[in-house]
Amino acid sequence: MPALFEKWLLAIANYTQVTWPGSDWAMWAQRDLATLAIYHGDDAAADAAIGRLAANYASRTDTPAALYFLGNYFLEVNRDDKAEAVYKTLVEKFPNYDLAPLLKTSLGQMRLRRGDDQGAETIFQEVLADYAKHPRLAEAVNLMAQSYYDYALRQERGQSDATPSWSGSTTTYILKAVEKWRIITDQLPEDPSVTPTAFYWLAEVYYHLADYPAALQCCTQLVTRWPGHEKAWIVHVIAFKTYWRQMEEGTLTEEQADVEMERVRSALLERYATSPAASAIRQSMQETQPPAPPRPRQVRR
Repeated sequence: MPALFEKWLLAIANYTQVTWPGSDWAMWAQRDLATLAIYHGDDAAADAAIGRLAANYASRTDTPAALYFLGNYFLEVNRDDKAEAVYKTLVEKFPNYDLAPLLKTSLGQMRLRRGDDQGAETIFQEVLADYAKHPRLAEAVNLMAQSYYDYALRQERGQSDATPSWSGSTTTYILKAVEKWRIITDQLPEDPSVTPTAFYWLAEVYYHLADYPAALQCCTQLVTRWPGHEKAWIVHVIAFKTYWRQMEEGTLTEEQADVEMERVRSALLERYATSPAASAIRQSMQETQPPAPPRPRQVRR
């Protein structure tokens, strides 16, 4: 941050605080003071500014948004501990804030990143109970699922080469992710921005878990109910791989698998002609076609 700009920002914030105390301008000025303190790593000044922000401007409509900004800024500078404190303040002092279930879920996510899976699950269950009717609950549950999935992948990367992937503790967390995504698909009201995404991830995970009927069922749900979704073409690829794997394992005959894979190929070419998968199919078809016979030469008379 340029020194001159910082000097001006500090002067404006302090002047606003003195001239219009208690106003929205003063609230945003207090946020700027906290931001500068975070930027300089001055924890004491940041804590004091955030404390004043939460205490002196609790009635202001935009105060939760200002605190949310500061919590996210702490995350950007890798201060999860401070971000967690800000999120806790938000959840406790502003329980009706629109993002409250997501913020509380983020607290569980931070616990999980520290390896405290029991603490994370306790918070996740509180979110499910406290915000059972909240319109953004599906987003929060998707964040829970994604947190477990990402944690499982980190566990997998930490295994030795001799250890099979998706086994042991890795599978445990994968199944916890599945459990949360299933809450979205089976229990919560349909959310067009979240529900199809949950079906996509379930299809992907079930495929890797070798639960092929479940994977195909989730693929079908997505393409039938949300054919225009951005993930719709990808689940066609998952379905194709699933049929191929079933053929390799002998649960489908070669003839059965060929019929199903051809159906998937046709759907991709017809409905998702601009998708990367359709482009790859067309290129493959061109490469496997025999060369065209030479055109006969015309003889001039």
